[in-house]
Amino acid sequence: MLSRLTERLKYFIYELEKDWQIGVATAPVSSYLSGGPLPAIHWLSSPRGVMWADPFGVERDGRFYIFYEEMVYTKNKGTINCIILDKQYREIERKVIMDEPYHMSYPYLIQHDGVDYMLPETCGADKLTLYRSVKWPYEWKEEKVLLNTPCIDTVLFHQAGYWWLIYTKKGERDGNEVYYIRRNTDMMGGWETCAEQRVDGGRYNSRSGGSVFEAGGRLYRVTQNCTDSYGQSLVINEIKDLTEGSYREEAVLEVINPSPDSYGFHTISAMGQLSLVDCRWERRFAKSAGQVVQGLLKKVTG
Repeated sequence: MLSRLTERLKYFIYELEKDWQIGVATAPVSSYLSGGPLPAIHWLSSPRGVMWADPFGVERDGRFYIFYEEMVYTKNKGTINCIILDKQYREIERKVIMDEPYHMSYPYLIQHDGVDYMLPETCGADKLTLYRSVKWPYEWKEEKVLLNTPCIDTVLFHQAGYWWLIYTKKGERDGNEVYYIRRNTDMMGGWETCAEQRVDGGRYNSRSGGSVFEAGGRLYRVTQNCTDSYGQSLVINEIKDLTEGSYREEAVLEVINPSPDSYGFHTISAMGQLSLVDCRWERRFAKSAGQVVQGLLKKVTG
């Protein structure tokens, strides 16, 4: 009875927002394979009315550079942002670095031959575009359109002598149930002519949710579990076969929300000896006294 009353009162006292927020976890991405308690997480709080999600980052020159999606709810369109933290996880600076007419998210990072690249989701433009850093960390240039396909949450990695693309597609079962694989000897070109393997993985472990990483001589891909709701938890899958046309992976374990107060968990990405995560939280913002009184009067008078 008391708990129900408390739950009802919070709607009179607070404005509530369920927002994705990003955090720095104090252990490498491989540590999640143990299945034990999650590491300590330093959460970064976005401004009110703003969501932060899909974090990917690097540690460089004694600083953490974290790239992520920012969604301002009044604009209803994602941009790619960068926040710089010091070793104590204190903010040094943050900026919007990519703002296109279409939605952008999932800024997957690749370093190749000493050059930094980013492969953000740009499915709203019906294409997959690779960007190159021209002035770290804020200036990026469009390097190459890899596919004229509305790819969702794409990962790009090099293994066994080939480059591999894994993605889902906009408009095909919400982008959550079927994923596609292509392999290529060239990171930059020729992807349209590469054979595309289709895998009906289901809602449990199709859509990527973070890094592809190595641990103990094995290769893993993080995916989102969307069985009951979008981004409800994460699944770590071991990649078992990288043969062209017969790519195969197996689920190893599910990583559930780090807190009973969170409503979703859909990214784990590598950042050296640390990792980056995001969760969907219910955030509370206190109403003014006038708003509280007005709400109570409305309830009483019907």
